[in-house]
Amino acid sequence: MEGLDNFTSKRDFAQTLLRRTQIQLLVDARRPGVKLPANLLNDWNVRLNLSYRFSTPPELREDYVRVLLSFGGKDFECIIPWIAVWAIIAADSGDIHSFPNDLPREVKAEVATMAKDQAEKPVYTKPTLVWDNPNPERTPPRRGHLSLVK
Repeated sequence: MEGLDNFTSKRDFAQTLLRRTQIQLLVDARRPGVKLPANLLNDWNVRLNLSYRFSTPPELREDYVRVLLSFGGKDFECIIPWIAVWAIIAADSGDIHSFPNDLPREVKAEVATMAKDQAEKPVYTKPTLVWDNPNPERTPPRRGHLSLVK
């Protein structure tokens, strides 16, 4: 699959994926301009499924996505500014494409914690074998535990 570097916008990237598969937008609903059901507006990790196969396909505009989605059996016209989209997941591969400039502070904090934990891990070194017998030349040969069966 083409990398993010080959696209000039989230919109272009999302359109390319949607031609191939369903996608999931990870949205910070606290960002300005987001229109979602009220119970989701304080959530930084809203996941919205989009597909061109929906009965009403999403409209990917220059500055936002407009899509009719169902929440609890009720249709709701959602408007998601691209600035609120912090990652896109491709359904067919499970690949996650994140946008570092738009990550919610909670995700940035988690990434920083993971990086710190990784930096504090000790460097693995191969263990040194210690021989209990001070005179290894006198060690009797070991018998095998297998026996020949005829």
